[in-house]
Amino acid sequence: MTPSLTKYEVQMPSDISRIIHGRVNVQIGKNGISEGVITQIKEQFKKNRYLKIRFLELYMFDSMRDASQMLANQVNGKVIDIRGKTVVLERIRTQE
Repeated sequence: MTPSLTKYEVQMPSDISRIIHGRVNVQIGKNGISEGVITQIKEQFKKNRYLKIRFLELYMFDSMRDASQMLANQVNGKVIDIRGKTVVLERIRTQE
């Protein structure tokens, strides 16, 4: 029997739910999306399918959606969820 959900709950895959409610994998600070951050995220993607990333400063972006999409494009990821200044990215496998 599946558990009933209230109108405020949304059923989502357990992997994504665990990431959303878990710890942040990478923090992006005042230097923004630098080469070091991109390298760190790519290294994390080798071990994890999903990453939780928090932006500490957004002064260089128009919106969180723009910042998240720019980051996802640079690290070959897909934006799964945005909450405040935190984004969850999913690794996209490239076919070689």
